Amino acid sequence: MILLFDPAPPQLQWRLVCDGTDAVRTVGMDGDWPAAIVKHLPRDGRLEAIGYVLNNGGDEITEAVGLLTPETVRRLEDTVHLLPEHNEITLEVAKFFMRRNPEVAHVLFCDTAFFTRLPPSVRDYALPREVTERGVHRYGGYGLCHELMWRQAHALTGGSARKVISIYLGDRSNLAAIQDGTPVETTIGLTHLEGVLSSQGCGDIDPTIIFQLGAAGFSYSEINRMLSTESGFTALAGRPCHLADIAGDSTDPGLAAARRMLVYQVVKYVGAMLASLGGADALAFVGADISEIMPLVRDLCDSLAFLGVRCERDVGRGASSAYVTGPSGIGLSGAGFWEVSAVDSAIKVFVSGYDPWEMMSEQVRGMISKGKEQG
Repeated sequence: MILLFDPAPPQLQWRLVCDGTDAVRTVGMDGDWPAAIVKHLPRDGRLEAIGYVLNNGGDEITEAVGLLTPETVRRLEDTVHLLPEHNEITLEVAKFFMRRNPEVAHVLFCDTAFFTRLPPSVRDYALPREVTERGVHRYGGYGLCHELMWRQAHALTGGSARKVISIYLGDRSNLAAIQDGTPVETTIGLTHLEGVLSSQGCGDIDPTIIFQLGAAGFSYSEINRMLSTESGFTALAGRPCHLADIAGDSTDPGLAAARRMLVYQVVKYVGAMLASLGGADALAFVGADISEIMPLVRDLCDSLAFLGVRCERDVGRGASSAYVTGPSGIGLSGAGFWEVSAVDSAIKVFVSGYDPWEMMSEQVRGMISKGKEQG
């Protein structure tokens, strides 16, 4: 039995993975959250491991998947200022359960560790040294997902796909350019607000807009809320809006505008990724639900036709039989990774589903089995 945690401020998402499929639960962090979780846990020693998601590990946490130790917790404390709302939850929960269950394996999943290998020219901002030395630079994100996409594309092409552009389509769409397993570019910066517009976030904007809003009388908290929770698809649609709302064709002007802007920005960033890689062997589109993102994948491939990209209209040729390892080196099933490129496509096109809970569960189980074999 495995217990998994993922911060979703002001709540905590958690899942107890047994032999069957268990639902993801949420608990507010403002109450007695330990009691709300502990009452669901077994008392017969069946709990084998606990996993935690760290959204931003800064320069301190450089391992994507690793055992959580007292030393790791001390380094984790130094990352809280980078993403306070999320990292504080991870730290608080980890400290509690490491005290409560010292006998089980505690595993940390860091979503930015993959991008600690970005080249300095990509990682750094052109800001004064006294600012950048405080850790203000690009950290990327969704590293666990993007690394897995590269591993799958590389393995399922027999190693011929060395240059891969991984494109996550969701409420926080973002891209990563990867060569030989090493990231060379990403759209996410210090936070997820940089890059492609999202369900509620503005994406790239001219920074002086912030000063103009301040001069117009908006407070710091109001500007922060506007850019991070009231913009993006939601602003264009005029109401709360998610990827599922804009993925298909719609006659609603607001939804259509959000869809057009998303497609435009993703295509623009694919161009930037191609330039950073000097070409690409594969495009790997990934999302929570393949059927949901396929209409967007087809539109994006049509927009990239000038590069020789050709895409089948339906998910077809399965490509999930190769052995694929996750970030920890533990094997993954690779199920749900499909080739949709046409025979005459100049660049391979893949589409994949991604369930972070399943990925974490599989990685933790593999680490437990490996530990038992070595022990």
